[in-house]
Amino acid sequence: MRELVAALTNRPLEKALYLGIFLAIAIAMTTPYYYLAIVPALLIIFLAISYKYPSYGYYAIIFLIPFGAYRSVSETSSLRIHWVLALILTLYMLFKTFYQRHMPPEVKSRIWPSVALLFVVDLISAMFSPYPATAFHDVGLFAAGGMFILISMYFIDKDALFKYLPAVVVYSVSLSSLFGVVGYLFNVSFFAENIEAGQFKRSLGGSTDPNNYVLMIAFALPLLVTMFDKAKRPTLKAFYLGLVVINVMGVIFSFSRGGAIITTLILFIMFFKYIKKMNVQLMFVQLFAVALAVVLIIGVLPKSYTEHFKNIINPQADTSIGRRATYLTVGIDSFFKHPILGTGLGTFRDIYSESDYARKFEKEGWTNRRYAHNTYLEYLVGTGIIGFLLFAAILWLTLRNYIAARRNFQINGDTESASYAEIYLFSFVILMIYLFIYSDPFHKYLLFSIGASQAAYRLSLPGKK
Repeated sequence: MRELVAALTNRPLEKALYLGIFLAIAIAMTTPYYYLAIVPALLIIFLAISYKYPSYGYYAIIFLIPFGAYRSVSETSSLRIHWVLALILTLYMLFKTFYQRHMPPEVKSRIWPSVALLFVVDLISAMFSPYPATAFHDVGLFAAGGMFILISMYFIDKDALFKYLPAVVVYSVSLSSLFGVVGYLFNVSFFAENIEAGQFKRSLGGSTDPNNYVLMIAFALPLLVTMFDKAKRPTLKAFYLGLVVINVMGVIFSFSRGGAIITTLILFIMFFKYIKKMNVQLMFVQLFAVALAVVLIIGVLPKSYTEHFKNIINPQADTSIGRRATYLTVGIDSFFKHPILGTGLGTFRDIYSESDYARKFEKEGWTNRRYAHNTYLEYLVGTGIIGFLLFAAILWLTLRNYIAARRNFQINGDTESASYAEIYLFSFVILMIYLFIYSDPFHKYLLFSIGASQAAYRLSLPGKK
């Protein structure tokens, strides 16, 4: 008996973990969802890998970002794979902090007061919101977003920031784009929407929304072009150029007009940025390759693509233009009614669904709960002027972190890191521009950029690595 008591009391946390996993397996086996019994076993594997290589779990979360349509554990479960990974990394971080008995220096930042105040404003707005269910749902998303920023700060080191994460972002987004192109060309419903005859078909990739799909491509393109520029071998340059073509085709087949304009702007800026650095001997080869890529892209343009763009100036032919104009009208009107604290983050959908405009633009089979297609308007409506200014402060601090990091790396003579800090800055600016036409206050690339900016600034200081 003494031996049994000693065995149970020795390392009790480990025993409690084993017992919890055993009970979870046993309970799952007695339910209709018996196939979920494998999840605890996978959790053990993830825990073991995360303990030995914790950064791999973080890389997995970043890799999964473009695949929002396929991150659920099962079709019937609301549990998401990246939530499980984030929980594991959070537990790892907490146990290590408890063991070391001090706050990790990686997570200290000037950005936290603004984040904490914005959370308080969002919580107060939700408490007095006429739409509490929606508002408190977004309060939970805010808390999860803050934890993701914390995880990013903790797990990003210099190798991760300038070596592994650019590749993870580029390869995951490019794979999603490849799926999107295949889905559009071959009518694969997993990666495209409205593939039935006569429908307005659009590429989705691994996302659930074509605009979000293009946002992620736009965010990754500067990193991809930088990898193309830094590649030494011609075969590797050809591979990266092929990825550029696939991503541009993904943008085209998404039929996102705003995304197409932003993507074209990115490519022009990146082309003129790097043309001065081209090897003279290979310049004509590279220019020919780019010209060939442009011809191929133009060759695959759907006939309806140019018509879709022409409809921008013809609201009668495309009601979505007129409908989106009403989002601004409804949003500004709501702001003036609740200017200080707003009505709760995410509640624009409920406000718009009750407007006359929603009934005017009502479509059969579509909900009237529409997003504002503008993240800044979502904050203005949801958290009022106080929350909006705090959100702007977070974006400004993120920009300052990247700018200061680039300057510090240059002063230290680390031109390679300085160039990557500049590209992260460019991707973040592109993201901020895109948020004028897309609603997602907690987009994971936004949260990633906030955390990565602090990591870049910390790593740029003397003696950090």
